Amino acid sequence: MRLLGASLALLFVASVAYADDDETGYAAFATKRRGECVGKVGKLDKPITIKTGGHEYRLEGHRLVQVDKDKDKALRIAVLSATKDDREETLAALDELFAMIKKKGVDVLVVNGDLASAEINPDEELFPKLASFGVLTIVTIGNTESCGLFNQAATAVFEKSPNFVNGNWVRQIELDDGVLYTLPGYFDRAFAHTGGAEKYKDADLFALKAMLKEGPGPKILVSHGPPKMKGKNGLDVVTDGDHVGDPRMTELLKAAKVPFGIFGHILEAGGRGTDLDGKRRVKPGKWAKQLYVNAGTANPDPWMMLDGSTGYGMGLWVEIEGNRARYEVFRLPEPE
Repeated sequence: MRLLGASLALLFVASVAYADDDETGYAAFATKRRGECVGKVGKLDKPITIKTGGHEYRLEGHRLVQVDKDKDKALRIAVLSATKDDREETLAALDELFAMIKKKGVDVLVVNGDLASAEINPDEELFPKLASFGVLTIVTIGNTESCGLFNQAATAVFEKSPNFVNGNWVRQIELDDGVLYTLPGYFDRAFAHTGGAEKYKDADLFALKAMLKEGPGPKILVSHGPPKMKGKNGLDVVTDGDHVGDPRMTELLKAAKVPFGIFGHILEAGGRGTDLDGKRRVKPGKWAKQLYVNAGTANPDPWMMLDGSTGYGMGLWVEIEGNRARYEVFRLPEPE
């Protein structure tokens, strides 16, 4: 899947086919699920057609399916995480990252949690800014956001920009060259920043395991927190060297045979790519048959990285091609 130059005029145009008064449409879908942090499997009585970025998609409920096909065999994913806020500096940093990553060609933008330091409000500028990237955009909660307000804000943006999809509810995104499966929230309640932040449960993991085993591929898990790893290159290594990932997620990835994953949360480990054990580092640009990445933070505030450097905001580009994947890291320079 490559976003061709001929379709650039369509980048910022999106349309959706549904009626506001249709009880089977998105308005009813959103009303029914407004309190759900980790959306359950379920179908819309009448699928919704979404056209954006030169492609057509069908929203069926917890599944979103790409209708059209392209000639290549690759899925190209832009990844941003931990935006934290909608300050002027943050929005400007997103514009810079957009410009960098778009040069690689992008089919879908994934924004996987920690999007606000506490709450996302419906009148904030962050979600419209993310929607302006112009391609299909999938957003999920992490360990900071209250899912009720997040869902409310995401619904409001979808009404104007239907390329903006709430990954808390739409859990299986079947694109023509790869399938994204989302796990919203975080596994440890101790790190919830608000009372409305979601701790996913054993039942959620069980349901996801069934979804992964039954669903098509290539399979890519998208979640905020990483799995528990062992090696020094792990995505879950914090400043003191401990591994803080979710061991249940590790077992899930193994049991469901998911070769690829997109995570964040541990900002100091941002920009890393590795195997599931965290022992074998995958260098940027190198193809691997097993690849899990940590997107770090897109926020421009300085953050000390594990290698001793200082980060000023980053984003990733991930390419899936059949049974192999590779990634690139885009880092913002130190502000002048």
